[in-house]
Amino acid sequence: MTELQIITGPMFSGKSEELLRRLSRYPFRPVPPEVFLFKPITDSRGEEELVSSHSGSSMSCVPVKNVFDISQYLQSLDGTVYDPIIGIDEGQFLNGIKELYLDLCNFYDDATLIIAGLNRDYQGRPFPAMERLFSYADKIDILEAICRNCGHMATETYRVSKGTDLIEIDTGDNYEARCKECHAK
Repeated sequence: MTELQIITGPMFSGKSEELLRRLSRYPFRPVPPEVFLFKPITDSRGEEELVSSHSGSSMSCVPVKNVFDISQYLQSLDGTVYDPIIGIDEGQFLNGIKELYLDLCNFYDDATLIIAGLNRDYQGRPFPAMERLFSYADKIDILEAICRNCGHMATETYRVSKGTDLIEIDTGDNYEARCKECHAK
């Protein structure tokens, strides 16, 4: 059965860093599995074929438009990969990710899917792509950041910019991590 791990939390909580840390451990197994990392092309921060954390860690990845691209990529390997480790960064941007997980369960005997993504948008509403996965997860890690206002533990993402679109790719100063109290103010 495919194992599903979810790493979630607000902006600046270390989700990408934790994803990269987990993926970097697998080559040390006695029989190293194949490790694949994907990210949506909507994540235009940094280099297109690299997942980078705010702390500077990075790993090569395959940029994708949607979950169909991930399925196509894995199918193109033509059965030469057994029980892969599959990482996805910014999973909140990929609708249909639950269906991808279910397809992986049917295709692989013992794969691992690790998804990092925001659990809620800047208005505090769940991201549907992530929310649909929670009931399938074998492991969920909800990370916290530090509130930029008061220094307490932050579980919310606050939009500093005045944009009205639900999704606004962060270039470093569009969002801040906030505790619930500071977010509500």
